[in-house]
Amino acid sequence: MGEPARVLDVPAGDVSTLLAGMSQKKVTTSKSKVPIVSGHEEIADQAVEKKRTFKQAETEWKMAEEQVLQEASAIYGNRAKAGNFSKSLNFAGRETAGVQVRFSDKFSVLPAETKNTLTETLGERYGQTFEEVRTLTLKQEKTDDESIRFLLERLGPEVFAQFFEVEVQVKPKPGFDRAQFDMPDSVRPLFRQAKPSVTLL
Repeated sequence: MGEPARVLDVPAGDVSTLLAGMSQKKVTTSKSKVPIVSGHEEIADQAVEKKRTFKQAETEWKMAEEQVLQEASAIYGNRAKAGNFSKSLNFAGRETAGVQVRFSDKFSVLPAETKNTLTETLGERYGQTFEEVRTLTLKQEKTDDESIRFLLERLGPEVFAQFFEVEVQVKPKPGFDRAQFDMPDSVRPLFRQAKPSVTLL
């Protein structure tokens, strides 16, 4: 294979300047002595009280939400297996309109090692249901100016492996919120669905 084509001429000593323009610098402010303001004690106390009330209500909401989600998850799965799949469920209340639980079509990606298990279990269905997502990461020891300059100037297949580590993950395709219930029980524990949302009706 011939020499890779030269695509960019990077002057010596300018790598840091080039890289600086590619990233946003985080701006931080130094802490100084904060002045104390008096004469507004009432609104300060109100703010503290409201914050405490909010935190208490937030804790109680999370507990109630967890109870709803526990019931909803069981109903969600049973309905799907019975052929009555629905992304959302409305829980009616006695004194209120109730709440709606909406299940997400987002799942955690799976490590590459799960591919063999899935392909053996699912056969042709694997390609219909999952896609492979690759992440390329520059190796830590290859981030010096010389290496960066080399990458900026030319990059060919024969040197690719010297600079990059490749990570492959398996990702469910859209519609897996329904398709998960058609998966064999042996692979179901592999899938982690995003937390459903609960909203007031």
